[in-house]
Amino acid sequence: MVIKVKEAVASKLGGEGEGQAVVRQVIAPDKMNGKGRMFNHIFLEPGASISRHQHVGETEWYYIMKGRGLFYDNGEEVEVGALDLCITPHSEYHDLKNIGDDTLEMIALILYS
Repeated sequence: MVIKVKEAVASKLGGEGEGQAVVRQVIAPDKMNGKGRMFNHIFLEPGASISRHQHVGETEWYYIMKGRGLFYDNGEEVEVGALDLCITPHSEYHDLKNIGDDTLEMIALILYS
């Protein structure tokens, strides 16, 4: 199977944090064989954020491809950048804010625990 991700429709999301996120779905949840619920390519404009939230029964990975962010890692804030992998396991909390002058680009993947 080949998925032409660059042809996927990107959508702008608001209300999940400050500013806006542009999200392109890499693969639909129904194609993840019951193993997960999200695999997205996300762009956060400068100052934009993904609000703090908890994961229950699942783990989320953010693979930072470009830019600088401040990642809340279950009680600790850590500056992150290109080639960093942020992991939020079952029952933990996280958020992410773009603290750079350019767009933060990342892949977000949620798999069930």
